[in-house]
Amino acid sequence: MADKDKLNYWERRAVWLEQQQHDNGDKHVDTIIKAYVQTQKYLVGEANTLYNRYLDKSGLTETEVSAILNTSVTPDQLVVLHQMAKSVTDKTVKKQVQTYLDGLAVQSRISRVELLRAKSYVVAK
Repeated sequence: MADKDKLNYWERRAVWLEQQQHDNGDKHVDTIIKAYVQTQKYLVGEANTLYNRYLDKSGLTETEVSAILNTSVTPDQLVVLHQMAKSVTDKTVKKQVQTYLDGLAVQSRISRVELLRAKSYVVAK
C-alpha cells in the first residue's frame, strides 16, 4: 500500500472504513466460535448424560452397557424383541429384554446427538 501521507482524504477514509469493517468482522467471528464451542460441549454433555442415566437405571456394569450400546440390530430383529417382551411371562426374563430394548433406544438417542455434533462441525468448517 502507498505511504499514508501520499493518500488523499477519501483514500484514507476508505482505508479507515475497511479497517473498521474488518475489526467488526473479527468480533462476530469470535462470537460464532464461542457459540460453536459451547454447542459442542453441550452435545457431548447430553450424550454422557444419556449414557450415565442408562448405566444407573439398568443396573448393568459398564462393560455390559457398552456391549449393548455397540450392538447393531436390524428392524426385523427389533420387532422380534418387542414381541418377546410382550409374550414372556417370566418377570426376570421380561425385565432383561426390556433393559436391552431400553439400551437400544438410548443407543439411538446417543447416535442422534453425535450426528448433530458432526453436522455442527461440518457447518462450522
